[in-house]
Amino acid sequence: MDGYQEQLSSIYTHAFGNTDLLRKYGVPIGGDQLTRVRLSEAKNLRSLSVTSEKRYDNLHPIVCEMWHSKRDFLDKCFRKFFKAEVSPGTLNHFKTILHRTDVNGKVKGRFQPHFNLLMSVGEGMVIEQIYEFFKMEGNDSQPQHKLCADLSDVQPVEQSDVLMKIVHDFMTHYGYGTVDCPKNNLQPCSRTQRIVGISKSEDKRIVIRYEVSSSPNSETDEPYNYCMQLCHWYLHLAALDDTAKEGDLNRTVVNCQYSLPFFYAHSKLSKYLVENIDYILKCNYLLSPLQKMRVLEGSYVNTKGGKGKNVESDLTQENSVCNQKALIKSLVANKSEKSIKRVTGAADTIAVICSKFDASVQIKAKSGHHSKPLDKTDQELISKELRKSRPFHVTPGRKCPGFANICAVPVSVEQIPAMKQRLNQIITRLTRGLSVDVENEDDVDV
Repeated sequence: MDGYQEQLSSIYTHAFGNTDLLRKYGVPIGGDQLTRVRLSEAKNLRSLSVTSEKRYDNLHPIVCEMWHSKRDFLDKCFRKFFKAEVSPGTLNHFKTILHRTDVNGKVKGRFQPHFNLLMSVGEGMVIEQIYEFFKMEGNDSQPQHKLCADLSDVQPVEQSDVLMKIVHDFMTHYGYGTVDCPKNNLQPCSRTQRIVGISKSEDKRIVIRYEVSSSPNSETDEPYNYCMQLCHWYLHLAALDDTAKEGDLNRTVVNCQYSLPFFYAHSKLSKYLVENIDYILKCNYLLSPLQKMRVLEGSYVNTKGGKGKNVESDLTQENSVCNQKALIKSLVANKSEKSIKRVTGAADTIAVICSKFDASVQIKAKSGHHSKPLDKTDQELISKELRKSRPFHVTPGRKCPGFANICAVPVSVEQIPAMKQRLNQIITRLTRGLSVDVENEDDVDV
C-alpha cells in the first residue's frame, strides 16, 4: 500500500505538478478476493494516522476484479459437473470423445481449455434444446411449433412480434430468466394402497379398510436435470465473457447480481459470493455517480484496439505479473530489493522484445490452447451424441452416475428464503460502519 501511494504521488506530480487531483478524486484499486480483503484491512489499521497519505484515503474504493470472479465461476462449474464417472451427456464424456487431454478439472492452472470445452458443449446443448422444443430431427427438418406454422401468413411488420413470442415460449419452457423450471411434463402416477383402519365385526371377522391413492412417480430424470442446470451455468458464463469483450458497463452490475444464486448453490460460504455483493453495494449504493463510473470503466481495458477486443483489467495485470515472475527467477541468488524493482519495471518491454525475436526466427509461442482446437467437426460430434441420448426428452427413471442429487436449476424456489437470509447477513457485515458517499460533484471540471 505504501508503494502504491508513493507511485501514484510520483505520477500525479509529474503529470499535474501536485497531488491535488489525487486527493480530491482518489484512485480505484482492484484485485482478487484475497487482495481486496487484505488491502481493506490495511486501511483499517491505518485509519488513525495523521495524514491522508498514511491513511490511504487516496486509494478508494477497493473492489474485486471481474476476471477473478469469472475464473472462480468456471472453477465452481467444473467442480459441480466434472467428475470421474463417464456418463453420456456429461462434461467428462465429451472431454473423452473429443480427446481433450488438457482438461482435468483444475481450472486455475488451465483456464482456457476448460473454458473452450464448456462453451462448445453448452452451445451444443442449447441447440439440442431447440431441436427438442420445436420437435426437429436436425437442421433440415421443419419446426413443429404452432406459431411457426402461421409465420408465413403473418405480415412482415408483425413477424418480429411472433418471433419474440416464440423466444418467450422457449425461455419459459426451459425456465430461463426465472428461479425454477416449470413442470411442463407430467410424470407417470403410481397407485398405492394405505391401511386406514382395522376393526372386528360381530361375527368375529377382522375387517381391514384401506384406500387407494395416486401420486406422481418419485423417480427423477437425472440426465435431464444435469443438462438443464449445465445450460444455466453455460449461458451465464457466456454472458460474462461477452460483457467483458464488449466492455459493457450496463451489464456488469447485472451480471454480478445474477451470479449470486450460482455461487450460493456451490456454498453459502463462497468467497466470491461476498465479493459480488461487495461490488454491487459499492456501485449501486455506497459510491457517488462519478466514483461508480470510474470503477466500472476501470474493470475493462483494451490494449490492442478494435471492437469487441476488451479484456478484464486484472487479466492484463496477471499476464504482466507472469512476466515479472519469470525475470525474478532468472536473478537466481542475486536478488535484492533494488534489482527486483529494476527488472520488474522492464518486464513488459522485455516480453515484447522476446516475442518479436521469436516471431522473426519462427519460434511458436507457448499456448494454453489444445494443439487441435475445437472446430466444426467437433461441434457436429457433440450434436450427434446429444441427438442420440436426447437428454431434454423427459424420461423418469434415467440415471446419471455421480449426479444422483442434482437439480434442474442452481437454486430452487424452496431455497430462496434461506438464500435471502444469507445475503442479508453478508450485506449487514459489509455495510457495518460505512456511509453513503454524498459528495457534491457539481464542480467537476469536464
